[in-house]
Amino acid sequence: MSGQKNIVDMVAGIRKGQIVEIIWIDACESRNVATLEDVDFATYKVTLGRFLACKREKTHNQPYVIIYEEITDKKYFEIMSIPLADVMDIRIIGDGR
Repeated sequence: MSGQKNIVDMVAGIRKGQIVEIIWIDACESRNVATLEDVDFATYKVTLGRFLACKREKTHNQPYVIIYEEITDKKYFEIMSIPLADVMDIRIIGDGR
C-alpha cells in the first residue's frame, strides 16, 4: 500500500471523470467483545467511481476524495466522499470516456 504522501501525489494526477479504485479503511463496530485478541479494528473497503475532486471540508479543513457514480440531468451528482487520511491506495482504472 502507498504512504500518505504518495496518496496526495497520486490524487493530484487524477483528472475529473477518470474511473478510480480506492482502497480505504472504514470504521468497524464489534459486539460482545470479551478480549481484544481476535477483534478486527478496521473494515477495508474497495470503492469504484469517477473522480470528481479532492476538497477540504469546512469545519476542520481535512481533505476528502470525492467520487461519483452517476449524473442526473447533466448537473446533479450522486457523490461519495472519503477522508484522504483513510485512503490506503488509489489508482486509475479507466479513462472515463
